[in-house]
Amino acid sequence: MVMNATPGNQSSFQMDDVEELSWKMLDNNISEADLRRLELLLQNDAECRQRYLDCAKLHCELNAFFNPASQERETGLRTPMGMLSQGLTASNPSSLQR
Repeated sequence: MVMNATPGNQSSFQMDDVEELSWKMLDNNISEADLRRLELLLQNDAECRQRYLDCAKLHCELNAFFNPASQERETGLRTPMGMLSQGLTASNPSSLQR
């Protein structure tokens, strides 16, 4: 499905982009260019940050459900500017600062 970039659906398109990039990042399958694009989207929009956090939460919940005995942390997982370890909140863009 092709979406037109009109003002009415720009937000929906942007949310789809954030979700796709978030899943690539969470699956540790994101390019440097896509990671930078995700960082910019997250820096500039609280809705984007919330969508990212929703994906990260679901990722953790799925891992816990399907790997209940596993206490190992994924290694090599790249996160935008280490957001998860910095206490990123959707409404606090200053938490994205290094």
